Amino acid sequence: MIKSLLIKNFIIIDEQKIIFEPGFNVLSGETGAGKSILVGAVNLALGAQAKGNLLRNKAEKAVIEAVFDSSQNEELKELLKKYEVEDCENEFFILREILPNNSSKIFLNGRRVTNSIIREFQRVLIDFHSQRDQNLLLESETQLAFLDKFGNLEELAENFGKLYNYRQKLKANLVEKIRAAEEMKERKELYSYQLKEIEEMDLTPGEDVRLEKEMKLLSHAEEILQTSDEIEFIVTGKENCLADELNKIIHKLSYFENEADCINAASDHFNEAIAHLCDGVEEISRLKDITDIDEEKKEETEERFNAINILKMKYRKTIDEIIDYAEEIRRFTENFSAKNKDIEILTDEISAKEKEMKKKAEELSEKRKKAALDFGKEVQKNLRFLAMPNAEFEVRFDDLSTFGVTGSDRIDFYFKANKGQEMQPVADAVSGGELSRLLLTLKKVLGERMKEKVIVFDEIDAGVGGKTAKILAKFIKDVGLHHQVLCITHLPQVAALADTHYFIQKKETELTTVLDIKKIDFNQRINEIARMLSGDSSERSLAHAKELLEENKKFT
Repeated sequence: MIKSLLIKNFIIIDEQKIIFEPGFNVLSGETGAGKSILVGAVNLALGAQAKGNLLRNKAEKAVIEAVFDSSQNEELKELLKKYEVEDCENEFFILREILPNNSSKIFLNGRRVTNSIIREFQRVLIDFHSQRDQNLLLESETQLAFLDKFGNLEELAENFGKLYNYRQKLKANLVEKIRAAEEMKERKELYSYQLKEIEEMDLTPGEDVRLEKEMKLLSHAEEILQTSDEIEFIVTGKENCLADELNKIIHKLSYFENEADCINAASDHFNEAIAHLCDGVEEISRLKDITDIDEEKKEETEERFNAINILKMKYRKTIDEIIDYAEEIRRFTENFSAKNKDIEILTDEISAKEKEMKKKAEELSEKRKKAALDFGKEVQKNLRFLAMPNAEFEVRFDDLSTFGVTGSDRIDFYFKANKGQEMQPVADAVSGGELSRLLLTLKKVLGERMKEKVIVFDEIDAGVGGKTAKILAKFIKDVGLHHQVLCITHLPQVAALADTHYFIQKKETELTTVLDIKKIDFNQRINEIARMLSGDSSERSLAHAKELLEENKKFT
């Protein structure tokens, strides 16, 4: 149950702390008094989106703190353990701070959490019901949610929904992978041709530079050979060649060996000169081998050089860049194969998930159909207490050919209010008053099956009056036997049956307007119920109000 609600700087609330009691709590006040602000504050505390101008008088922040008793709520205790939130002596508090730009911070027992986490807690803490639910009741999705709640199938349905969404995510991923693979397939044909062309060339880094040098040498082969022969002849080939003359010099110097250091040094230099001359001749001989005039070799070199140049122009790359490009193609080919393998794995995973979904959908559908029989009986039985003795109600199923996020079932609530009528879908069969009573019946039936939590009724009694109002009041009173009820109402019959009554009013001064919420005692309740009855505090309305309150004692 909710123990207290503290609100600061929120719309027209300066600061209010409301202490709630177990059982049936009623909140009343004149039209426009701001009762919806209170429900809005509770909603915001439990993760609703902050919209509009929520801060009072340009305050730095609005604060909403809701304190709950966690002693009897086992689901709440499990969630606290799940998110490692300390249970403070069976008290659980939610604090939300709302800033001027409507950004906010939410804390659970002092620990900051996200909106998605707080919404999990909302599911086990509180149920909101309003007039808007009447229109939602006409939708198949809402009807299915009611049935799941009645049959305690919400967790099973939620798990199926998660599985469905995961399958959808896998399918979207598969579509994207197939699209990417198709694009890669088109490129792969071109890449395969290019890779074959490049690999057949068997390129080596810097090959074009080396070939260009070879071609230059070959183009001057005759001149190089002639020059080589001349050099070889001068150095070693003719009589009195350079080598011979140097040897003569060395021989003459040998007579004066050790006579002077400079003579020895000169002799060494001349010996080195002979060695260098011989090395030079040897290198010249090698040059002759390289430039040996071989027309076939020359043609091969030119053809290879031209083929490489054509390839370079075609790809607009250097040799090294073409070699790197070929490696990129190889990696692309490997990646293409991997993507095809990914598609196979993903297809298998989707198939496995769909088999799992089929099994879970069948299980969920079977349990829904079983729950629907009891649900129909309970609703029909309770409709009789709302002045609809001949009403009939049942749940009908349409099996879907495919899965949806809620499973393989589509349901419709069928209803008739009177004898002689045919059963029809609720959307076609009920008037506004009948729809209101049907909704209240559903809420009561669900309330009896739910684990203890806070039930908020936000003016769900609109359009109800007379005898039906008394029956409705008893209905809500009965819900309060199983749950803590917070009920905003305009009906005096409902207010009179409350265990605790709160009065909400706007107080205006010359400068500002504030909202005041206070618990009222028996005598104050007489005045408020008299106002709700006739709009004034005449003796007659006061007497009637007192009578209603006295009748309330029969139900307490």
